[in-house]
Amino acid sequence: MQMKLTEAQILTLRTEKPQEDIFHERTPGAGLRITRRGRKSWFLLYKSPITKKLRRLYFGEHSSGLLGAPRYLSLKDFEREYTIARADLARGIDPQQPSQPSGTA
Repeated sequence: MQMKLTEAQILTLRTEKPQEDIFHERTPGAGLRITRRGRKSWFLLYKSPITKKLRRLYFGEHSSGLLGAPRYLSLKDFEREYTIARADLARGIDPQQPSQPSGTA
């Protein structure tokens, strides 16, 4: 499902499915995964520039969901993190790959 998410709307999101992805109109390929138990996790689906495989990057949880994750992000925080990850991808960097030291030893 795709919609333009707002903080107020996120508070009301629920699902009867085991899990459901809500894609945010302002962040193509990314959004909020909600579970029947109440967890709300921010994610980005992307094709790795290194392996060419489809991957899912989790940014953190929305605080209105089931608490327990170490990192909570508001919608605004998620949009900022998304922009950083997309910039990395545009430069050919997989945001989930460990950093490579620059230069040679």
